[in-house]
Amino acid sequence: MVNKLSLFLKASSNVLGVNERNLSFTKKYNVGKGRAVADDKYKTHNVLTKAGIPEPELLKVIKNEKDLEKFSFDSIPKSFVVKPAMGLGGSGNLLIFSKSKKNGHWIGVNGKKYTENDLKAYCLAILNNAFSLKFAKKQDIVLIQERIHIKKDLKRISYSKGLPDIRIVMYKTIPLMAMLRLPTKGSRGKANLHLGGIGVGIDLATGITTTAVTYDDVIERHPDTGMLLSGFSIPNWKEVLKIAIKAVDVVGLGFGAVDIVIDENRGPLILELNSRPGLSIQIANQEGINGRIKRVKGLKPKSLTHARKIGMNLFGGEVEDTITDVTGMQVVGFIAFANFYGRYDATVRKVKVKNDTGALYTSIDRDLAKDLGYEKALKDFDDLGLNRHFNDRKEAVALKHEASKFIRSHPEIVGLSATKSGNITSIRPKVVIGIEMEGKKVEAIANIADRSNMVYKAIIGRRDMRRSFLVDPNKLFSRYM
Repeated sequence: MVNKLSLFLKASSNVLGVNERNLSFTKKYNVGKGRAVADDKYKTHNVLTKAGIPEPELLKVIKNEKDLEKFSFDSIPKSFVVKPAMGLGGSGNLLIFSKSKKNGHWIGVNGKKYTENDLKAYCLAILNNAFSLKFAKKQDIVLIQERIHIKKDLKRISYSKGLPDIRIVMYKTIPLMAMLRLPTKGSRGKANLHLGGIGVGIDLATGITTTAVTYDDVIERHPDTGMLLSGFSIPNWKEVLKIAIKAVDVVGLGFGAVDIVIDENRGPLILELNSRPGLSIQIANQEGINGRIKRVKGLKPKSLTHARKIGMNLFGGEVEDTITDVTGMQVVGFIAFANFYGRYDATVRKVKVKNDTGALYTSIDRDLAKDLGYEKALKDFDDLGLNRHFNDRKEAVALKHEASKFIRSHPEIVGLSATKSGNITSIRPKVVIGIEMEGKKVEAIANIADRSNMVYKAIIGRRDMRRSFLVDPNKLFSRYM
């Protein structure tokens, strides 16, 4: 049965097909050394090592039959991965978990056993180009890498006898699309989608998973673990994007994909680069790559950090939209820009604010309050002699209660607060204002304080956020610009 989502994507002009990928992108943008390096894992290793980009440790390189004859698998750790330097789509990768103490056999996926001769025969097949790219013009090389110790969070949702990874499709240094690839029992522990692995779309802004697919069919749970696949937060997401961008930059790949694994101890590591990425990632993200490329063509990032922010800003927000649709609450960042509304239609736009869930009440700067039409209110407050600091909190509270008799009849000040900061207590007037963030506007009661020496001219407290806003600490400040 063909999934309706697959039919939709195939009919969409924004979907990138194999022929267009090869002719319009792989050949056009991958000129010079970039493609040659990406197609050879050993060359990739050398470039990444020189640039100081983290990757799995390379235990052994076997370049020919003579190297193979001299080599003993007993000379390396009992857990490792054998792979061809010029393999395609995970073909030829052999994962070894341990060595049996009983008979000395190495144990692979699904408990399959290998002798030393079996492993050497496998390496010989690699040297004879059994798994190489079709156009490979030279003898392949055997690479033996350390086995990754999967991040516990990822291990929880994945098939235990395999290695989950993250694929990020790149246009030059701008991330276009990402997915989490999960192995299954049916894929024999491999994360490749064409072998039966699972692809789960990732929201670029947040690193949270969205839609999961296997063989182009949408699924909700992992068939082996039963774990829900959407809503999972990828560990170290910003670091994952950073090393992916740095990798394509040093390799010189104009269009392709970066595969990354997350080790429990070492964090994100580059697994490999690919100049001809598979296109099922579009199904997992419910969107075509072509449409995203059109949005970034012509953009010239000022730095690698800028390139990362472009991708996160342009191609994120799907998770936020879902939360907004379900809860009616708008997702905002820890730091944001807000518009403020006061008396007599006074408006102050794009004020840098801190959404502080640790603060109960909203607080705004005196100058901002004046711009919102509360200059007379502040003058009346100052005339009462209340605009000062108190070392004795009891004195401040008593004075606040006394002054409240006057404040009750004031047309603009709706109350007073005695706020303690460190050892100092201050009395602050409270006024009604409007706050707008991400298109959602709320009415709030804010106290007014001197914040002239503060980074943020306003702190939005949880009392004014709890019914309208959800704070995502991972959301980028730059998205509000």
